[in-house]
Amino acid sequence: MSLALKTVPVGIAYAIWCGLGMALISLAAFVLYGQKINFPGWIGIALILCGVVVLNVSAVPRQTDPAAAQGRASIGPRPDGPPSPTHGPASDSTG
Repeated sequence: MSLALKTVPVGIAYAIWCGLGMALISLAAFVLYGQKINFPGWIGIALILCGVVVLNVSAVPRQTDPAAAQGRASIGPRPDGPPSPTHGPASDSTG
């Protein structure tokens, strides 16, 4: 899941994780333990899987800093925003 969070927003990744987890647990209970799932239950599982597909198709991938993607620290102003933060507050030695 941590690899997915590099390209998928957290909210979408969490929804996919929960939706697929619940659907797979329900199917495992059906297969392994013979738990009966009625017709509305199958419809619900199908809707969850459809929702996961829609989230995956419509998710906008994150844009990462090219320097960070290559393992380098970004120094200086970023081309798409304000300059990088300083290393701490400026100190005044005049007292």
